Formats: sequence, C-alpha cells, structure tokens
Amino acid sequence: MKIIDDARFIDRTDELGLLVRDLADGQKVFLLSLRRFGKSSLVAVALFRLKRRHIPTVNLTVSSYAQFLEKFAEKVLRAAVVVANAFRLYRGRLCFHFSQLKLARSPAVGVASLYQHR
Repeated sequence: MKIIDDARFIDRTDELGLLVRDLADGQKVFLLSLRRFGKSSLVAVALFRLKRRHIPTVNLTVSSYAQFLEKFAEKVLRAAVVVANAFRLYRGRLCFHFSQLKLARSPAVGVASLYQHR
C-alpha cells in the first residue's frame, strides 16, 4: 500500500474537506470502498491537516466488525489511562487553588457566591 502525501494529493478536495470537517467535529467516520481507491491516502492527508490544527485523532484500519470493536475498545481504554494520569498529576494543583477560594453568603440575594481570597 502506497500512501500519497499532502503535496501530491489531488482531485479529492470535496471528500477531503468533508472528512476533515467531520473529524474535527468529533464524528466517527467509516470509509468503505474497493481496494486501491485512495482511502488510506485520503485519511492520511486528513489526519495530517488535523494534526496541524492540534486536533488529536485515532486511525483504525480493520477488516471486520469484531476486529473494529476490539481495536476501538483498546484505543478507548488507552485514552482513559491518559486522562486518569493527567487528572492525578493536576489534582493536587486543583485542590490547592480551590482551597484558596472562600464561600461567602450574599445578603442582598441570599445566594452563595465565590470570591478569591486576597
């Protein structure tokens, strides 16, 4: 399989625009076509353009629905580990910042409001 790079990728601007838009909007996209119709090149160029916009993506190439479910679950679990690790890293910092806030009662409207401790 030969992947065509962005500079040599031509004549699929409509499809590429739709694919980039849908992926940037968080849509799940399935490309189904006969072999050698440029699906891999189309995806590679779209992912490259999204990467330039700092949008994270996942590319799964599967040959069956069962394989799709297995790979999709694996990617979701790996992403969950990344999120959990980031939360553990920043949890202490968040707790410190929240501890600097004080809760005060507003007598005018009778609702609690937050203000930053000085």
